[in-house]
Amino acid sequence: MLPKNIGFIDQLVRGLIIVDLLIPCLLGIVSGPLLYLFVTLSVVLGFSCLTGFCPCYGAFKFSTRREWD
Repeated sequence: MLPKNIGFIDQLVRGLIIVDLLIPCLLGIVSGPLLYLFVTLSVVLGFSCLTGFCPCYGAFKFSTRREWD
């Protein structure tokens, strides 16, 4: 099990970024390499948002999670 190191506000912001990245993809506004970049970033952010673990935070021993989160 991965240790959680992302707090609630951080997860919320990541979720909003995911929505901001996926809306242009779904509406057909972006295409080509930019489409793949947006989808890839959304998947990575979605993984960290759903699991509560960010590999970059883990590498630097950083956490935005409070004790009561």
